[in-house]
Amino acid sequence: FVDKLDPQSGTALEIGTSGDTITVPSGATFNVAGTLQSGGVGMLGIGQSWAEVSGSRAMGVTYTNSTGQPIMVVISLHLDDAEVAEFRIGGTAMGSVQKSGGNPARMMCSMIVPEGDTYGMFNTSGTTTVSNWAELS
Repeated sequence: FVDKLDPQSGTALEIGTSGDTITVPSGATFNVAGTLQSGGVGMLGIGQSWAEVSGSRAMGVTYTNSTGQPIMVVISLHLDDAEVAEFRIGGTAMGSVQKSGGNPARMMCSMIVPEGDTYGMFNTSGTTTVSNWAELS
């Protein structure tokens, strides 16, 4: 049982070795001052903030996540009649929104994009448009 680890300023503190698991008991607090990383890649939500990026994003364009960590993308779409749009990560369709007939509708799609992967929103039928595009990065 270790109550407190207090390395000297400027020194690295390594806990465990490859394959070890560190467990924080229920009700306990685990504080990190600085950046918490896993395997050299940052973790989703750590040191990130939401940005509304609609002005720099468009349907049918492929973007690359070069932030150094996973990002979350949330897109609000406007669909008119008989339209289908899909979200692609690494060129593979990972999710889609579809509307057939009736009044126009607004739908949302959200995905987590791994670091280094490409992503984008693509019309497969109709002319779906982006209402809002936000990214946690």
